[in-house]
Amino acid sequence: MFLVILILGVAGLVGWYYLNENVFFPQKIERLKRHMEAEQFDEANKLIQTLPDSRKEDPEIQWYCYQIQFHQGQYFMALFHLGEIIKRGRFTEAITELDCHLKMAALYEVMQKPKKVLAEYDAVLQLDPEHYTANFKIGENLYQMKNYGAAQTYLEKALDLKNDNPVISKYLGEIGLVNRDWGRALAMADACLALGERDTEVYLIRAKANLALEKYPEAADDAEQARVDPVHGGFACLVKAISLTRQGKTQEAESLFDQTLSKFNETYQDLVLEARYEHALILSNRGQVKDALRQLYIIRNSGMPWKDTAHRIGVFSQLVNSKTLSDLLEEEMDLILKDELGKGLGIQGYIPAKIQNVEDRSAYVLAKKNISGQNVRFGLAIDLSMQETPAPFFKGFADFLEKQELSSGMVFSLFGFAPESLEALPKAKFEISVLNMKDFENLVKGAKSL
Repeated sequence: MFLVILILGVAGLVGWYYLNENVFFPQKIERLKRHMEAEQFDEANKLIQTLPDSRKEDPEIQWYCYQIQFHQGQYFMALFHLGEIIKRGRFTEAITELDCHLKMAALYEVMQKPKKVLAEYDAVLQLDPEHYTANFKIGENLYQMKNYGAAQTYLEKALDLKNDNPVISKYLGEIGLVNRDWGRALAMADACLALGERDTEVYLIRAKANLALEKYPEAADDAEQARVDPVHGGFACLVKAISLTRQGKTQEAESLFDQTLSKFNETYQDLVLEARYEHALILSNRGQVKDALRQLYIIRNSGMPWKDTAHRIGVFSQLVNSKTLSDLLEEEMDLILKDELGKGLGIQGYIPAKIQNVEDRSAYVLAKKNISGQNVRFGLAIDLSMQETPAPFFKGFADFLEKQELSSGMVFSLFGFAPESLEALPKAKFEISVLNMKDFENLVKGAKSL
C-alpha cells in the first residue's frame, strides 16, 4: 500500500511539474507579453511576482523587469536587471550582451552620467568596433565634455560608417574652428547644409571659417543667416560687423558694434575681443579716442595680450590728455596742415610752402622762411594715422628731401613705427630728428623751433 501511495505521489509531482513547465508557465508568459504590449506595467509586475524565484532569473523575465522599471522611472532598478543579465551571461538570440550595454548607456544618458555612458558604449565597441551608434554617442559625449581631440576620432569613424547625420558634420565643423582648421570647418558646414540641415549654428560655423579665410562677403552673408539664432545671434552680428569692417563698410559695421557689444561686457572670447579691437579702430579713425579707449580697456581687462592693444592705450591716453592733439584728430588732414600746423609754423616765421599728401592722414611738408634775404628750408614728415608707420613712408620722405635738395628734416608718427623702418632713410645723406608727441604738440602751438 505504501508503495502504491509513493508511486502515485511521485507521479503527481511529475505531472504537476509537467503542467507547470509546459502549460501554466507558458500561459503566464503569454499573459505577461500581452500586459507588456498593452503597457499594463503594474499588472505585468504583479504577474512576475507570482513566478518561482528560479524563473525570475531567466533573461526574458529580467528583460521584462528592466522594461517595467524603465517605464515607471525606476532607472536604478532598470539598471540592476540589465546588470543581472550581463553578470549571469545568460544571453539569447533576442537578448544579446550588446543590447544590454546599449540599453544601459541609454539609461545613463537619461540620468546624465556621461562617464557611465562612455563606459557602456565602450563596452559595445569591444564587442563591435564598427558599431555606428556607439562611435557617434562616444564622440558626442566627448564633444559636449569639450574633449575635442578624442571626440574627433569617434565622430570621424561614425561619419565613415554613415554619412547622413548632419549633427556629426556640425560637431566636426565646430572642432575644425577650435583647431583653427578653417578649411575643414567650412567643408563640414557645407556637408551639413547639403543634407538639408538649416541649423543657424551651421551658418555661424561657415561665417567664422569664411572670416578667418578672409572671404569677407561670404562671411557677412552667412552671419546674416545666423543672426536669428536666439543663443548665438549676437556672435553672428559680431562676425558680420568685422566682415563689413574688412570690406571698408565701417558705417554699417559701427551700427552693429553699437547694438551688440554691450551684450558681451563679461565675455572675453576671441571673437568678442576682435570685435572690440575693430570697433576701437573705427572710433579712433573718426577722432573718438575716448570711446576707442573704453573698448581697449575692456580688452586689457581680459588679461590677454591682444594685438597692439597696450600700445594703443598708451598712445590714446596721451592724446586725450592733449586738447591740441585730440582736436586735430577731428579735422581733415589738409586743414591740419594749412591751418593748425601753418599757425604754429607762422609763429616761428615759417610757412608750409609745399605739401605732398601720401595717404589719407599722412603727408610731407616743405617749410621755409626768409632770414635777411636768405631762404631757410626744412622738411617735415607727418603721419597722423592710427596705424604703425610703414618703412615705405620713410623711403618716400627720403625721396622728397632729395627732390627738394634738403639735407635734414623731422619725422612725427602719431602711432609710432618699427625701429628698422627708419633704416629706409639714408643716415649718411640726411640728418633726421624724430619728434615725440609733446614735441609735435609744441610745434603745432608754435612753441618749438625748427
